[in-house]
Amino acid sequence: MTAPVSDHYSAPRRSALAATVVALVASVTGCAGTRAPGDEPAPTGQALVIGASLELTGQGSALGTQQEHALRILAAKLDVDGVPVGRTRRPVRLELRDNQSDPTLAARQAGELAGDEGIQALVGGTLPETALALEGVARKRKIPFLSLAPGAAVTGSPDDEGYVFKLTPDDADVARRLAEAVAAQKLRRVAVLAAQGSHGDAGAEALPTALKAAGVRLDRTGRLPATGSDFRAAVRRVATGRPDAVLVWATAPDSGAAAKELRRSGYRGRSSSTAARSPSRRCGAPRRPLWRVPTRCTRCR
Repeated sequence: MTAPVSDHYSAPRRSALAATVVALVASVTGCAGTRAPGDEPAPTGQALVIGASLELTGQGSALGTQQEHALRILAAKLDVDGVPVGRTRRPVRLELRDNQSDPTLAARQAGELAGDEGIQALVGGTLPETALALEGVARKRKIPFLSLAPGAAVTGSPDDEGYVFKLTPDDADVARRLAEAVAAQKLRRVAVLAAQGSHGDAGAEALPTALKAAGVRLDRTGRLPATGSDFRAAVRRVATGRPDAVLVWATAPDSGAAAKELRRSGYRGRSSSTAARSPSRRCGAPRRPLWRVPTRCTRCR
């Protein structure tokens, strides 16, 4: 068994870890600046190793494969530009593993990456379950961890010492934003379709409170079956009451499958998903989106 990393970190190493994570967060959220060729010297010295455990297969593969492409592009850029550490710029190497959407495998991979590869930072977990598994290893090993999972599955604490980061907003904030968008469009009665798992649980808990605060009546809440199952029964149960809108709290591919079943069921109201990046539809015709998920850091607008 690989021995845990020592609790003691020198100042230069902590600076390197912080710089790597900050570069990742800034680049993915759109806050990273650009530099003209020749402005800085080429990166030199030992590469900073970033470990990634993603859902390239299994339930979370729709999101995991997208993050894989993004991370590979980002790592290639950082390897050329380098990450500033003190007065030098260090190259970056990405070590990526497929966790098969399995939390147990994700935790094992995190331990192997920390021990065998000597990673300076850990990224991954597009599913809350795998993100929590990775977070547990990162906390124990004191390795900076950047979660890609939705919602509040991963949360920092005063004891983290700056080791835990996340890209996504909290579930309560997403629910409030969605409820406000519903109220602004004078939709007074809605139904909710939430995915299976902890992400769906969080939405089913957060949305009723947010909708009530916005003055919107919740007609009913339904739960989608497991990814890849037949969604027809679940969709028709919430559409039967003909609500003004159906809010789908799910990520791809469940969000798209639910939207397709809503159209097939003959539902004629509005619909929107927490995974949506394109306009919602009514009666098959394009309309303004019910709401839009922020895709970049709001501080950079």
